[in-house]
Amino acid sequence: MYLERGEFDLAKKYSKDNPAHQDIVLSRIGDDLYDRKLYMQSAKTYAQTKKTFEEVTLKFMQVNENLSLMFYLKSRLNELNPLTENVQVTMIVVWLVDLYMIELNRSSVTSLERQKEFDEFMQLPKVQSCLKDNKKVIYDIIASHGDHYNLTALTTLNEDYEDVIKHYIEQNEYQDALDTIKKQKRADLVY
Repeated sequence: MYLERGEFDLAKKYSKDNPAHQDIVLSRIGDDLYDRKLYMQSAKTYAQTKKTFEEVTLKFMQVNENLSLMFYLKSRLNELNPLTENVQVTMIVVWLVDLYMIELNRSSVTSLERQKEFDEFMQLPKVQSCLKDNKKVIYDIIASHGDHYNLTALTTLNEDYEDVIKHYIEQNEYQDALDTIKKQKRADLVY
């Protein structure tokens, strides 16, 4: 009754002892926020519901609302167990890397803030674990967006010096490739 009248606070109050009813109320609140174009607030609300992953992500994709989608994906990532849900973790991490690259390529005042957010994301244990198992995919995504800074930083951080050197050579940055070889003093890199 309270939901039908749009009295969400009262609906939440009377549903707090029943998780199924609480989920229905939160889903409706998320839908209402979404309809009012309050996308980030709706993402935060949807993250607390059992609404299907596909339904929520498609909603944000339809309106090209990447930041809200990223918030929702990170919320879902936090809930996943990498030991039993490795495929889902990988899918979300790869998707988030792609979304971060899209957002970093948009010229805006907040690019430094977004870069810091991306760096922090890449340091998360679940992301680090996923990166170890899927380096090529993640490197390819970053390279496809032309983000040389993050590609070089990530390959260097992971000590993938062959990839760092290959990247420098592909970008005709031969001196940087030679400097990387010098620092490693590894004959196999020279060859």
